[in-house]
Amino acid sequence: MGCSSIQYSESLDYKIEAPDGSSIMPADNNSGKKACWRWSKDKFLKNKERGFVVIKKDTSNMWTVYTKQYMNCDNDGNPIERTQRPMGIIDEYSSTQASKFLESISLNFFNYSKPKELIQYLLGRLDLKDSFILDFFSGSATTAHAVMNLNANDNGNRKFIMVQLPELTYESKMEKYKDGDMEKERYIIDKTTKRPIIIKDSEARKAGYWTICDIGKKRIRRAGKKIKDELAAKQQEKGLPEQEEKQTLDIGFRVLKLDSSNMEDIYYSPAEYNQQTLFTKTENIKSDRTSEDLLFQVMLELGATLDSKIEQTEIEGKNIYNVADGYLVACFDNKIDDDVVTAIAKMQPQYAVFRDSSIVDDSTATNFEQIFKTYSPSTTTKVL
Repeated sequence: MGCSSIQYSESLDYKIEAPDGSSIMPADNNSGKKACWRWSKDKFLKNKERGFVVIKKDTSNMWTVYTKQYMNCDNDGNPIERTQRPMGIIDEYSSTQASKFLESISLNFFNYSKPKELIQYLLGRLDLKDSFILDFFSGSATTAHAVMNLNANDNGNRKFIMVQLPELTYESKMEKYKDGDMEKERYIIDKTTKRPIIIKDSEARKAGYWTICDIGKKRIRRAGKKIKDELAAKQQEKGLPEQEEKQTLDIGFRVLKLDSSNMEDIYYSPAEYNQQTLFTKTENIKSDRTSEDLLFQVMLELGATLDSKIEQTEIEGKNIYNVADGYLVACFDNKIDDDVVTAIAKMQPQYAVFRDSSIVDDSTATNFEQIFKTYSPSTTTKVL
């Protein structure tokens, strides 16, 4: 609120009380030279009461008086229409920077991508080196790029969560269909590509990126490798002593997609069954679902976070998933016998999960609970 450029007026040269009880004079904000406030004392007191004034220390640790400016009202609280929008306080970043970088990694398919430098600047304003950064409209994954870059700069441990609808990078065509009483739309699928048909193609699609998500995933991989290579080069240039631990950078990520349940719809009334349909309903899991699909389902059901450490090992030729160092152990392969069940029980996990149809025979199914009671009585078992 201080101003040295207007004509000095004694009535505008008055004390303002700081939050710590000290006094602030206009000259304090003008290198000690005579100055005055822009507002009269009466206007200052009224606007302070309205919340239009903020008193805080600046970068030099000096108490400074700031005034707020709102888009649709003046300092008296009256509605107005401004002819010009207020100038931004961050003006050193532009979409041109983003375009140049995306071009350097052959992914320049966006007209107005956010510059990673801007996101990195905003994240750097928060003193949170060990936090989760969520971007609900991730686009080309600029935020993920900024998080990795910032971690490399300050040795942080931030993690990112990117959320993006699988929007097509080209024009397709939709058809209407009935879902019960509701009318919905869906893409018409090309029988050859198994993807939505192409009405008007794009450079991104021609390059192999069918959706915006495809571009985002590729950017994270390419940007992560670039950042890691640059970090290794810097460390080599510094010539760090062998006993000094070098900074490591985690550039790994998981891609998860929202889908319908893994389980078959097997809820029928008795009148809908006959001898033949009984034999077709022996499998309760959809045929197109993988072991990883089932694993992430039970992780969510049993409280394991989606970023949990997952180790994959083999026991008797069967794939075993160990989640969060023994919190959850699962096996969804076929023909699981007593030896496999015993080996998993000896690992003493908190939860052990199997697939109902995976048990090799009735003998193993009968011995199942007894094996766990013997080797790991505290384990909770679950059968899908």
